[in-house]
Amino acid sequence: FAASLALSACTPASAVAPAPPPPVITAAPIPRASAAAPPPCADARRAPWRAGPRAVSPDGATLASADGAEVVLFDSGSWSPRATLDGVPATVRSLRYSPDGRWLAVTAGEEGAGTCSLLLYDAATRTQVAAFSVASDGNPEPPFAIAPDGGWIAWPRRLAPDGGGDPQVEVAIEGLEP
Repeated sequence: FAASLALSACTPASAVAPAPPPPVITAAPIPRASAAAPPPCADARRAPWRAGPRAVSPDGATLASADGAEVVLFDSGSWSPRATLDGVPATVRSLRYSPDGRWLAVTAGEEGAGTCSLLLYDAATRTQVAAFSVASDGNPEPPFAIAPDGGWIAWPRRLAPDGGGDPQVEVAIEGLEP
């Protein structure tokens, strides 16, 4: 901006070349890959969209979808239900697969509660392998992290308030068996 001000102050307006006109953009229709084989998501009427959180497995083969305290796993090719997870104690707040696809983490708790449950399921067997209490401070999606290789999980754990009345939080880390 400063350079253009200096140029206009030193150069008469008649010596400055006009800006070129903007390019003309034409829109062409996007070709369809094949009308005979639409992707599975093309039929939204069949897709299992539920009211709660959802997560897609890293390989794209499974959609985990929650409604209340129910978590259903769907085959993403046919949208048919594969399984329902057992042991979810309250409203599901979040679903997340580990980056390597071995684990499905479910956080569940009532809105506004100070803690919630962090449940870990083996993605292959669909069985619950661990349960932890997570400090959530009413956060609808409590924070936690799963290592990229699926070897550990970390989450905040509330400790008793210190002398000043402020709560202290530590990070708990749990190793996960392969």
